[in-house]
Amino acid sequence: MSTTEEETNPYELLSVKVESTEQEIRTAYRQRSLKVHPDRNPNNPDAARKFHELNQAYELLLDPLRRLALDAKLRVKQARAERFKSYDNKRKNLVEELEERERAFKKARMDKQKEEVETWRETEKIKEEGKRLREQKEQAMKKRMNTNESVEEITKETPGEEEEAPPAMGMFFVSVSTRLLSDPRCFLDS
Repeated sequence: MSTTEEETNPYELLSVKVESTEQEIRTAYRQRSLKVHPDRNPNNPDAARKFHELNQAYELLLDPLRRLALDAKLRVKQARAERFKSYDNKRKNLVEELEERERAFKKARMDKQKEEVETWRETEKIKEEGKRLREQKEQAMKKRMNTNESVEEITKETPGEEEEAPPAMGMFFVSVSTRLLSDPRCFLDS
């Protein structure tokens, strides 16, 4: 057999089924030969080659031994194609499974990145809040110190009122003044 016979399926060339009888093969050959004969297609350069392939297929299908060998060969080829198809299904399933795992991994990675960004934002928010509170405390301390300095200046300006004025309050110094009542009975009433 030549390589063209191996590449082309004689049943397909004659447009017949594998179960076709010799009479059906002859009828199909006559119909197809009228269409591809070189005398009927003088302008087609491939007409001679097609007609030769058609003759080869016709002779092969009419010879019982060659036809049995061809049928066996076609069955093996079909079994191989089905086996590859099942392999393709297995490969397809494996690819789908792999893609699903990749999607799950990417989703997990994206979720982790989102969580890290959210944690970073929360940390920055806490830092900003701490900075704002610290600045407020510093401003309050400065304000207290300024009021203490102004109270000290006022007490220094009025020399006669030094005894009645409360002592100057420092940054961490708080004075408590207590007055005792002269009558101890006021404690008994309460």
